Amino acid sequence: MELRDYKQNEKIFTKGTPVSSIGILISGAVKMVEGKNGMTLRNGSFIGISEYPGDTCRFDYVAAENSKVAIYDYTDLTDIKKILQANSKIMPIICSQTVTMANESYKVFEGIRDMAEKEYQKIQSDYADYPSMMQTLGQRAMPFPEIDNLEEPPEPVSMQTWMIDMLRSMKDNEETFQKQIYVNNIDMVNGFIMGAALFVRFEYEEGLRLRTYIKAIKQTATDFYTEYKKIDEKLADLRGTENKDEADNEEMPDMSDALSNIIKYAGLEGGGPAEKFEAHIEEYKGYSDRSDMGDAMRRLRRTITDGFFDLYQAVFMEYLKAPENAPAIVKMFLTFGFIDEELAGEENTKLLYSILKKRKPDPSGVVVTIPEWLMMIYEGKVMPSKNEFDLDYPSYLREQRQNGEITADLEKKLIKDMSERVKFEIHNMFKVGDRMTFGRISSFIPIFDEVNVMRPLDRAYLTNAYLHEKLDEHRSIDYTCFYHPRDYNNEELEIAHLNIDIEVLPYFILMPNYGVRVALWQEIEGKRRDTPARFLLPIFTAEDPGKSMIGAFGEYRWEMCKTEQGAHWNDITEPSLTSEYADFIQYYRKNRNLNPDQKEKIKKLLQKVQNNLRRAFVYDYTLFILSESNGSPVMNKEARRILFTYAPFSAPIRAKIGSNPQYAENLNRFNNQIAGKARPLENITKKLVAHGIEVPQELMEQKRFLEM
Repeated sequence: MELRDYKQNEKIFTKGTPVSSIGILISGAVKMVEGKNGMTLRNGSFIGISEYPGDTCRFDYVAAENSKVAIYDYTDLTDIKKILQANSKIMPIICSQTVTMANESYKVFEGIRDMAEKEYQKIQSDYADYPSMMQTLGQRAMPFPEIDNLEEPPEPVSMQTWMIDMLRSMKDNEETFQKQIYVNNIDMVNGFIMGAALFVRFEYEEGLRLRTYIKAIKQTATDFYTEYKKIDEKLADLRGTENKDEADNEEMPDMSDALSNIIKYAGLEGGGPAEKFEAHIEEYKGYSDRSDMGDAMRRLRRTITDGFFDLYQAVFMEYLKAPENAPAIVKMFLTFGFIDEELAGEENTKLLYSILKKRKPDPSGVVVTIPEWLMMIYEGKVMPSKNEFDLDYPSYLREQRQNGEITADLEKKLIKDMSERVKFEIHNMFKVGDRMTFGRISSFIPIFDEVNVMRPLDRAYLTNAYLHEKLDEHRSIDYTCFYHPRDYNNEELEIAHLNIDIEVLPYFILMPNYGVRVALWQEIEGKRRDTPARFLLPIFTAEDPGKSMIGAFGEYRWEMCKTEQGAHWNDITEPSLTSEYADFIQYYRKNRNLNPDQKEKIKKLLQKVQNNLRRAFVYDYTLFILSESNGSPVMNKEARRILFTYAPFSAPIRAKIGSNPQYAENLNRFNNQIAGKARPLENITKKLVAHGIEVPQELMEQKRFLEM
């Protein structure tokens, strides 16, 4: 061992050089750097623990300030245990700092992953806009097959969810581990350290894969963007002229002091949390790079997020008193998360105001903004959503009463209190759903910020018409998606226990963010199976949400089946979509209907989705809707059979693919099933007609359903 002093910015170990030494930081601070990414190591940290002896160094280790480091020979992994034995008194600190390093390295990886997702989403959104842009200019869009075939960012292969959860838990319980765990057994401590170091190496490899991916897709999109930029410049000139004309005719209220006016509207002026929130927003505005993934910015985003939802609740409670009299700035806050013209950008602020003025409630009630949704809860039209622990509002109150947190009398009072229902929704579904639909979890912030805007708002805005178009498009393929079985009885007509199917369209709840993800929140309300599902979407989207919506509908299919089957959802003796698919995945290696290539594809799929059955099903469901419905058989025979059985195509699509022999067996089975369902209905309707009795509307609708 040798004690060495390093001056600020002096390198301790250099990337690319052979690894033969390792250090323990005695005092000061050391930067662990790889390219533009890095983290700071503190006293007690192992410097170089993520390196293998004899390999080339993956990182640069640079003194962030004047530092003292104990340098040890490092020729074999067993040297780590020897170093721990020589430093037994500070062993808990060494272990704790290694766990901290592993957690910090994951944050670095998250930042790279966000960059990859953002780059992919930008290319996809621009490519989705390209045909309409060309149409606006009266030109024909050029084909770019390389963009059509662009793959999503790769899923991490080596880093498993359980590793991340374990390391986070160890960090969260750091004090307990230092006092009770890291002092007990050197072999156990050595295991913790080696495991954390292995995770850092995993992070490095996964980050490298993502950086290679980013570089590759940028290169792939070069030709497309050469064309796209020319078109965008021409349209920008047109938009500038249109917006100027609109600005000349439109009087937008003063937005220069938006946040102060929003706080004043809520009656929160005069100090306290609202004043702190304003101060945090000013601090946030002061950052030159608001997309920064550093620790300071992460903490600031979390603080702003907590303050935002508290403010949102206060504003909405005031809004309830007279919604029609609320100023535009308040409605923009509630609908879009707008709080500051400088953060939003002047042009975006004008567009937000214009969209707000033009927006009309959806007559069908399917598409609702979050303030419209909260109003429905306040008026008792819908129950609050389940929280992230799958508890609805009555179950949540019952659990609180059982835990002694509230009395039985208070439970009865709260169950009827509409304001409390709204608060439950804001701090459960809304708070979590806003983050989910934003998509980039590690960089989430609920306020409207132009740094998150990837394409013009008028093109990113999800209109009622667009969402209905996508919903109808899906129903034209998977026509039974939102149908639920129901037992029909009519004593007057002597009809008992006839199974009919009723369609229940879902809710699309628009979150006030510029996001990328469509998410299923819950498949039914409470325990009633004939209630609408609840899907969450960003009100502005960075990409065409079509594929994401298909995935969410597939998730709905899966969860709805699990709800209907209960504890038997994976019991193959009770055939269902989930039980058959679970059995298929569990025993695919022994399935004689699958060839070696198909088995290898399933193996890779399971690795990609980390053995998550629902995600595997959603992947197959998406293929089924996008490819199989167009007569392109890309699935294996077993997966196709299961999907065709429980999510059959509509009649026009069945007719289109009917000549393909790969679908023949499934079509014959389907036709026999429909004939079996239609037979009792036909017998009843013939009997009624023969007696001159009008056929009930429910039976006519069922007949139409069976012919779809």
